Amino acid sequence: MVKGAAASFALACLVGALAGRLPAAPIPLSEDAAGSWEVIMQGGSISYSTITLDRTGKQLDGLWLYDKRTTYRVSGTQAGSKIRLQIRGSAGAGEKAIGRIDASMDGTADMVGTITLAGAETPFQGSQHSRILALPKPIPPTPYGSIP
Repeated sequence: MVKGAAASFALACLVGALAGRLPAAPIPLSEDAAGSWEVIMQGGSISYSTITLDRTGKQLDGLWLYDKRTTYRVSGTQAGSKIRLQIRGSAGAGEKAIGRIDASMDGTADMVGTITLAGAETPFQGSQHSRILALPKPIPPTPYGSIP
């Protein structure tokens, strides 16, 4: 009986010591891709760009600022965490699609997928840092379980 109580006490102490040091649970997926996304393309060389999306129902429309001289229009749909966009030149909807973006949102503030442009498929990840909520600082464990 004493051994079982001692083991339970030791386990409780360990759990208490680790409290506040474990990673937080993921933020629930809002399933809304609207907003500004910082994009990192990971092809032969790494490149950075920004995609800004507006959402109406399942429809997504926006701009991809590929570099300082190149802007593409993007449009497509979102179904749950899956995103599929067509890439067009700056003139927009009247132009033939020149590429596509296939991505999945991961539940926090990230999306991952591929961008196909000029026949080349490139993996990418996008982040929307404004979605990440600041978490409260954990209270360090104190002797005897009291909080100052």
